[in-house]
Amino acid sequence: MAVIEMRTGNPGTSLPHLVRERRQYCRRSRPAPGFIVHAYSVDRLLTWSYTNGLLESFGHPEFLLTGLDPFLAESVLSQLIERVSQGHTYSEEDLEQNLLHRLTCAFRKVPAGIASILMPLVRNRFEGDTIRTLQCIYPDNHNRLPWHFGYNTSWHEVQPLFTSVLPLTRVEENLLRAAAEVGRPPVQLMEHTL
Repeated sequence: MAVIEMRTGNPGTSLPHLVRERRQYCRRSRPAPGFIVHAYSVDRLLTWSYTNGLLESFGHPEFLLTGLDPFLAESVLSQLIERVSQGHTYSEEDLEQNLLHRLTCAFRKVPAGIASILMPLVRNRFEGDTIRTLQCIYPDNHNRLPWHFGYNTSWHEVQPLFTSVLPLTRVEENLLRAAAEVGRPPVQLMEHTL
């Protein structure tokens, strides 16, 4: 597995070159079921991470996480990749315990249009096809999810939600603007092998 860390607004590699590099890496190392991509705005206030390769390797939707530190997001996404590679399939009905300590995470479908903005590496591999993505949604510190009574709504500033049910908030719109910058050069590529 490899991690590609993308930054917006920094001099570096263009997105088409980034995709070519990923394809070359995949040809060299077939055993890896996917990548984890970390992206963030220039000010690092808006962060998102996602998998890249689960659709190809397992026919499983990709995962998206918003608002977590890349180290923590990598831990969560690595666990999900491992479980999918062992045959587990996730859907909107699933809850997963212990991805984040003792907290219970849920999954919701991300609309394809939003996924294509947030996940440019996936979008470029599946041009013309619908990107299937599940957002892994983590609870507040009392293990309450956003749709539970008593959820700490200030956490919504940290974790933008991208579902087809709710209208976009200011935080979600700002994250989408930052994500749109990732899709345009200049983009800096940092690749780490795990």
